Amino acid sequence: MLLLRRRLGESIVIGGNVRITISELRGGAVRLAIQAPSDLPVYRGELLDVLVPENESAAARAHAHEHQSEHLHTGELSEISFPHAIPGLGQHTDYLLYDVSESIRALVAKHDRTICVLITDPVALCPSYPIEAAVARYPFGGSDFAVAVVLRRPADGSMPTVNLAAPIVIDLEARRGAQVILDDTSLPFRAPLIQSTSPEVQAP
Repeated sequence: MLLLRRRLGESIVIGGNVRITISELRGGAVRLAIQAPSDLPVYRGELLDVLVPENESAAARAHAHEHQSEHLHTGELSEISFPHAIPGLGQHTDYLLYDVSESIRALVAKHDRTICVLITDPVALCPSYPIEAAVARYPFGGSDFAVAVVLRRPADGSMPTVNLAAPIVIDLEARRGAQVILDDTSLPFRAPLIQSTSPEVQAP
């Protein structure tokens, strides 16, 4: 680990195109100004530390029921590229999107079918879900988007949850996706899935 001492107004440069400047010192807090390419994701470390195990857990459940994946091949199929990969799911960048039911879809890694996460429409679960905020965090350009959230089914049979804090945004035209993190404390990483809803995710 590299340790550097910086004063107010001083900066560090990472990789030639990321500049981090100390913009404010107040009490025990430091405010950082980050200049980075628009397609480079920047996460708060503590949120990413929660997101990675959440995705791993969601994928682990899908892997445990890999024998159920045969019916996925009957659904509508699209290929989605995730240039930055999906945190916690390895370096896979290409995923296939399958219909599982009217309300659930599956993202399956193209080159490793054991890597699979289930997604659903957040608006059906939370009508006031901040779709615009999710799209605003999307690191690539585009104009026509679908937003989904990751569904987690605990192995112990307890109530499924959805990750409202870190939606997946897909550019429908480019068929390119990214998982983003919303800085909204009212959106939990594990929101109980209300069984009575019938969420629908638009197909890219």
